[in-house]
Amino acid sequence: MNRSIRQEIALFGTLEEQERDDIPFHDKPSTCSRCGKFIPRNASMGWQKDNVQVADLEKAKNDSGGCEVCRMVLNGFMSYQDHVGKAIPLPSSISIKCVPGRSMIVKRGVIKPPSGSENGSTSQEQTSDDILGTQGLEFFIKPDSSCTLTHIGIGRPTSRHLSDNSCTELASQWIRDCSENHLRCRQTHSTIMPSRLIDVGSDDQDPVLVESLELKAQYATLSHCWGKVRPMTTTMSTLSDRMHSIPLNLLPKTFQDTVLLTRKFRLKYLWIDSLCIIQDSKDDWEVESAKMGQIYRGSAITIAATSATDSRDGCFVEKQNWIESVPFETLDVDGLPATVYVQSVSQASHDISHNRLFEDEPLSRRGWVLQERLLSTRVLLYTASELVFECQTDLYCECGEFPFKRSFANADESLRSPTAYPASHQWKVLSLWKDTFARASIWSMTLLRDSSPSFLSILFNLALQYATNNRLLDRPKIFQYWRHIITIYTQRCLTFDRDILPALSGLASLIQPLVLDAYLAGLWREDFYRQLLWCKACSHIRLTADDHALLKSLPFEQINQTFLPYRSRRTTELCPPTWSWASVRGAVSYDGMWTSEGKLEGLAKVLAVHCDLNSRDPTGAVNGGYLTLLAPFAPVKLGFYEESPTSLLQRCHVGDFSCGQNAANHHEHNADCVEWNFEEWAVLDLPWGEEVSIEEFEFWRLQVAFKRPPHLIEMVDYAGQWLLGKLADEIARECVVCYYLLLKRVEGREGVFERVGLFVKRVRLEGEGYPQGETSKITII
Repeated sequence: MNRSIRQEIALFGTLEEQERDDIPFHDKPSTCSRCGKFIPRNASMGWQKDNVQVADLEKAKNDSGGCEVCRMVLNGFMSYQDHVGKAIPLPSSISIKCVPGRSMIVKRGVIKPPSGSENGSTSQEQTSDDILGTQGLEFFIKPDSSCTLTHIGIGRPTSRHLSDNSCTELASQWIRDCSENHLRCRQTHSTIMPSRLIDVGSDDQDPVLVESLELKAQYATLSHCWGKVRPMTTTMSTLSDRMHSIPLNLLPKTFQDTVLLTRKFRLKYLWIDSLCIIQDSKDDWEVESAKMGQIYRGSAITIAATSATDSRDGCFVEKQNWIESVPFETLDVDGLPATVYVQSVSQASHDISHNRLFEDEPLSRRGWVLQERLLSTRVLLYTASELVFECQTDLYCECGEFPFKRSFANADESLRSPTAYPASHQWKVLSLWKDTFARASIWSMTLLRDSSPSFLSILFNLALQYATNNRLLDRPKIFQYWRHIITIYTQRCLTFDRDILPALSGLASLIQPLVLDAYLAGLWREDFYRQLLWCKACSHIRLTADDHALLKSLPFEQINQTFLPYRSRRTTELCPPTWSWASVRGAVSYDGMWTSEGKLEGLAKVLAVHCDLNSRDPTGAVNGGYLTLLAPFAPVKLGFYEESPTSLLQRCHVGDFSCGQNAANHHEHNADCVEWNFEEWAVLDLPWGEEVSIEEFEFWRLQVAFKRPPHLIEMVDYAGQWLLGKLADEIARECVVCYYLLLKRVEGREGVFERVGLFVKRVRLEGEGYPQGETSKITII
């Protein structure tokens, strides 16, 4: 599935251009020289006019046969001025930009210099402080409006509070429409039910915990942050009380809100992890956590308390930067009364092409929540900006940006040919095509790198559907998705280190029977070599030297969750083997290594691999393990260690011993024996915390594989180096890329090592080869 949102790029023309091209119009009222209105020949085109004089619009106000757009804009201005206060003046000149049926934005006008002006004068925007503000005003009608105003967008006024009945009614409508009309989202009841559910009761009856294995009923689920305050739980000692009654007034605010919402959605049952799993029973926790994926997948609706930091905050947090819509009356094309809304244009955007949806909200920073969102068929997000609904088919937001202006539905629509546009606009189309294809190329090189969970969930579920129907021929794609899921997952936080693998087991357990592959501490055996090549992720956060020093000095519990994933440390509880990404608590990545396409060669031979499972769940927690490889192996020197405040990586250079001597020859290496690789950096898994310099220790490199060109171009490599222009192209066409694990010997255990980092060496085809080392049998724990 190609990454695209159904949002055709609008080409904005002017009435003068249309008249110059002698394009016929339907009738005379379809054009207006005052506001610039015309009916574009193509549905994806818009119209615009700069330097529209507000005084000219007043001439249409009392003209029954006048332009409906002029009248609407002027009436909207007057109503908005009444709302914000008469002291704020109307603008004198405006710019109107319209995509009929999608949007109409009115901004401050552009003052054009007089004809023949000197000194290269250019157009300038007015700077007066009028009702348009900095971003302008947007005009729209509600989706159920029957008026004949076509030169306007469709939107929805947002409620002041998330708890308003209008929000609940809108959410119910979304759920109902999805259940009835989305084929991709239709589901049968899950064959695996949670062991317990909460019967939410009614106004006259408190909720109660019930046994549910034999039930075949629909239920809701809650996705929430536990936070630093432990929520209400069920334990062995409270189980009997919970199954007798759970007084609504004793529930924390988030749980209360969710119970009431579940009732309003006409669902009888609700699943909340802290109440439906016996928290002090290891056996119950293992059984229920192993079913977590099926529980969320079988839910009718997942209610996400996105902006709540813990269970005390509730779902209905206060909206930030709420924008009020002002209704006003005007006349439509037929001269009939119509209600239109005007509001200031929000600087906040629903850009899910490059930023994760609500990535700064507390819930979006939690590790457990990723699989909850990816696996849920429907998710209702209560955020600090607005109410949002996402399903496997589309995305809906309270203001109507989705799906009225943009949509996931019908995302496979092809780009139309430039010749479908008027001659005067074909050059614009070609320019936009070039820009679109450039961005598409960048997207293909960074597939899913910055995608939203909603898009990931669509891809993930499509992969599952194709695999279930035996139509997924490209098995590597599933493993590619998995590597990207790991990248996104490790950027999130967990309260307990022991949850590093269980919090992803729901996804893994759904994939495993489809791919019929062994799951080894977060890695799939069939894709083992690529998945061994994880690396500490390069941060996009840029810190000053002082801020970086402060970050390094703070205790982990005091670090903001945005920065915490980039302050990596060793997993301390139920620690997986060091060859697994799960052995590190921090953000990891598979980007910037030229591994996404093409065949890996010279593969290390896996002699044995084993994980010590900590439970009956094969995708759950592990407590150690080992990997024995037969591969080229050589001692190296690490030096020139640095901690970068721009990438937040711990990097060093790798030095090879070029003297040809070793300990068997009773030779002690010195500085003259070392040839440093200064073209590439190696990236360490953890900060080097030793008081002794890294150059005083012994390290080895083990070759996992190599890859011949051509490669997909990488603009930034795994170590945070920009590979601009010619260099990136030369690497893609002319270099063999060699992949090495950096190892350190485990004290007191001959032939046993632990992983400490990753080194990717680029070797030019026409240059000298790179010494591979002696083929050795090595065990990594």
